[in-house]
Amino acid sequence: MKLKNLILAAMFAALTFVVTAFVKIPLPSVGYVHLGDVFVFVAAVVLPLPYAVCAAALGSALADLAASYVDYMLVTALVKAAMAAIVCLLGKSGKWKLVISLVIATITLAAGYYVFEWVKYGFAVSVANVPFNLLQGAVCAIVAF
Repeated sequence: MKLKNLILAAMFAALTFVVTAFVKIPLPSVGYVHLGDVFVFVAAVVLPLPYAVCAAALGSALADLAASYVDYMLVTALVKAAMAAIVCLLGKSGKWKLVISLVIATITLAAGYYVFEWVKYGFAVSVANVPFNLLQGAVCAIVAF
């Protein structure tokens, strides 16, 4: 079972990386919107916690590296790991709990990047990107569901 989980985690990390790095819409301020979080959410439903968290963090952080957003790699790894952990811990025991966990994970996405961008770029940029981060999380949550 551990080998199967390891293989699935590698697959989800790769899918997250490819969809995040190569299927994206650049934002007018900083960063981009993508559908890579679909695979973060699906991995969290399919895999046990440590595998889902590693797949989400690794695939997403590597996509930031490929897109030359090296300064985002750490925060991305932390935010995506938190999103996967939330869905993994709260969303596996029923449809409504899954919906609630996806909402909480989407809020975590927006809040994590909001704090990072406030520190790095200032209040205006961080506030301007909140709607895009919420939209990305919501669309990915709907597709994953």
